[in-house]
Amino acid sequence: MILVWAMLLLMYDAATSVLTRAVASKNLLYHTIASVVTNALYLTMQLFTVLNVLDVLKNQSSTMGLITLGVVYITCAVTGSVVAHWFAMKKGG
Repeated sequence: MILVWAMLLLMYDAATSVLTRAVASKNLLYHTIASVVTNALYLTMQLFTVLNVLDVLKNQSSTMGLITLGVVYITCAVTGSVVAHWFAMKKGG
């Protein structure tokens, strides 16, 4: 379940970078599609976040398990955002 969550984190942060560009483009269709995708990913990501935290607490591995979740979250969030920005810069440049 943590791998699915990690992929959702990567995709969500990439989608937020795309959404930022969509807002700046002043293209309503582009903005609408990016917004729907970002919000769908956000909702799904939050579900998996709660499930992962509950799983850690249920297995009573709370300290190390929560630290692991935190590291996965930060790593995937930063990677998704930076990689999406890098692709956007390559496309625009």
